[in-house]
Amino acid sequence: MSPSVTGLQLLEFPLRLEAWRQATLERGELSRADYESILLDPGFDEGAFAAFVAELREAGVRLPAEEGEAPEVAALDRRGLRGEAALDLLTLYLDEIGRVPVLAHDELLAAAARSRAGDERARKQLILSNLRLVVHVARHYRERGLPFLDLIEEGNLGLIQAVDRFEPERGLRFSTYAALWIRQAVLRGLAEQSRAVRIPVQMFRQMNRYVAARRTLVTRLGREPSDGELARELGIAVPRVERLRALFSGLQSVDAHDGVEAFEELSADAMGEAPPSVERLVELQLEHEKLDRLLRALDQRE
Repeated sequence: MSPSVTGLQLLEFPLRLEAWRQATLERGELSRADYESILLDPGFDEGAFAAFVAELREAGVRLPAEEGEAPEVAALDRRGLRGEAALDLLTLYLDEIGRVPVLAHDELLAAAARSRAGDERARKQLILSNLRLVVHVARHYRERGLPFLDLIEEGNLGLIQAVDRFEPERGLRFSTYAALWIRQAVLRGLAEQSRAVRIPVQMFRQMNRYVAARRTLVTRLGREPSDGELARELGIAVPRVERLRALFSGLQSVDAHDGVEAFEELSADAMGEAPPSVERLVELQLEHEKLDRLLRALDQRE
C-alpha cells in the first residue's frame, strides 16, 4: 500500500519523500501510480527527488519511468501512432521531427553549455533534437482524456524546462533528466485538462462561420445584423444563432474589437490549410512557456 495521502500532506516534501522511500524499499518496487503522485506533488523538489531516485536504484529498485525506455531515442517509432490522428497533422509532425538530426553526446553537452551562457540558437537546437523523446514519453499516457498531439505539446513544455535547468557537470544523461520534466509536464496537463474549457471542433467551425457571416452582413448593411438576418445568412435556426452569439460573447475580451480579431486569428491558425513547421511550433511554444511563467507570477486576483 502507498503511504497515507492525508498524513503525507501534513509533511514537507523531503519528509513525504522519505515516507515513499521507506514504503518502496519494504515492497521492493515503486508503482507507476506512486511515481506519478510524487511527480505531481505540489512541493516537488528536483534535488530531493534526484537523491530519492539514486538511492532506489542503488537498492536495485526499478522505476516505472525506466520501463522500456532507452537512454537515447535515436529513431522515432511510429507503430500505433498514426491511427490516432483525425487529421494528417500528427503524421506530418512525426515525419518532420524524424528529419531533425540527433545530437551526439559531446555535441549535446557543448550545446547545453552554450545554451546556459545565453545562446538562444543552441537552446533551440537542444529542443528540436530531443522532440523524439517527448513523443516516446507521451506514448505512455494515451487514452487518458487528452488527444495525442495535446500530450506532445504539454511534453514539449516540459522539455523546454529541462533544457533550461540541465547542468551537464552533474554527470546525468540529458535524456534521463529531460524524461523527468517531460513526464511531469504531461501529467500536469492531464490533471488540469478536467478544469479546462474545450470547444468541440464542430462548434468551433460553426463559430468561425458565424464570425465570417457577421462581418459580411456588417459590411453589406452598414450596421450590426439581427439574429434573424444572421440565421438566414447561415441557413440555421434563430435559437442556434443566439447560442453562437452568447458563446462568442463569452470569448471576447473587454475590448470587443480585440476579441473579434483574436478569435479570427485563432480561427485562421486552426483552420488554415498550411500547418506551421516544427521550427515555428517550437518558437510558439517558447513564447507560450514565457507567457505561462509570467502569468504564474501573478496572484489569483491579478
